Amino acid sequence: VITPPTNTILGCTDANAVNYNSDANSDNGCCKYESLLLNEVLYDPPAGTDGDANGDGTRDANEDEFVELVNVSNSNLDISGYEFYDNTNLNQGMPNHVVPQGTVLSSKQAYVVFGGGTVNGDFGNAIVHTASAAVLNLNNASDTLTIKNDIGEILIVFDIEALSNNPEAKILAGGMTLIPTMKQRLASPEQLIDIRQVNELKFIKSDSNNVIIGSVSNHYDVSSSDIVRENLPSLSKLAEGIGDPHVRNMGTIGGSITNNDPTADYPAACLGLGATIKTNKREISADEFFVDLFETILEEDEIITQVSFPIIKNSCYMKFPNPASRYAMAGVFVSKSDSEVRVAVTGAGENGVFRWKEMEDALTSNWSSSTAESIKLSPDGVMSDIHGNSDYRANLVNIMALRAVENLSNGS
Repeated sequence: VITPPTNTILGCTDANAVNYNSDANSDNGCCKYESLLLNEVLYDPPAGTDGDANGDGTRDANEDEFVELVNVSNSNLDISGYEFYDNTNLNQGMPNHVVPQGTVLSSKQAYVVFGGGTVNGDFGNAIVHTASAAVLNLNNASDTLTIKNDIGEILIVFDIEALSNNPEAKILAGGMTLIPTMKQRLASPEQLIDIRQVNELKFIKSDSNNVIIGSVSNHYDVSSSDIVRENLPSLSKLAEGIGDPHVRNMGTIGGSITNNDPTADYPAACLGLGATIKTNKREISADEFFVDLFETILEEDEIITQVSFPIIKNSCYMKFPNPASRYAMAGVFVSKSDSEVRVAVTGAGENGVFRWKEMEDALTSNWSSSTAESIKLSPDGVMSDIHGNSDYRANLVNIMALRAVENLSNGS
């Protein structure tokens, strides 16, 4: 979680530190305190076995809560006597947990404290304790986690309520849209929740019928994946044509789909292949997911976890890119399976990505280049801007659709 400077640990002027405060006291450039990272807080364990965080075989709302710190400096850090508080105990001056004497973290080592229970499992090289007061008592309604050092100075203040219920908090993955928007002062989220390093969301795999991609997989991951190249070369080529190398190595598939930019490429692939988008709450078909410009069916507390693309090798994406941004001036994704023909258009619709039903019906009746050439998209409802008016863009869509069908007909 990236929080404002007031929530960071004091005294970190080390270039290797993750959290720092340039106003902290220092002596000849040395940190007053070593650098810690508040890496993870679990204050509401999920139901069932998934909530058994401490590994003792039972999910308990209090015992399975935990806080994880990481020493991100390049030297050892003695955290003996550090104190953890929730709001209630802070007001009473009674810590929920006091780190035992002799607790020294080596460089990059983690420290985990659970609310209670009998800790059992593999936690890597982390030092693991249970709360000395037998409870952390973290509450996701109006609660704050406070951590003090051994002389009573506050190091971390983590507002659980703000993270749970703050409508101004934003999820950050690649940041290819959010960061530029913030730089232009068009958005000022109070908190950024960085999910780039959540390994459970970064994967590419396949089963007999689908290619399944984790939401924080970046465009380079998709374009270079042997699984994608072998099963869905059209998707691999689409990802390869996004932006420049920097964008491809930072931007994520989940971010692109969530943002639903009307000129983005992945929404066309989702509609053109009939993808299924899985979130932390449900599974959504691509036909239902995209609503309008920069708008999807996602709820405020919902994020994409993975996207499942049916394996349809007889598919092709053609786009006319803006020469500067490489966003689609017009992009058309065509797929032909045993059951249907799908044609999805991006970069042209006033309401964002859409399926071109007239072209789908015509190609279903007679799959041929001549059929594709005979169908023309009406400029009504097509975007008109400084890059091209609606007539120009509609003509680009016609040409891209024809090229896609020709490529598939020729087996390219």
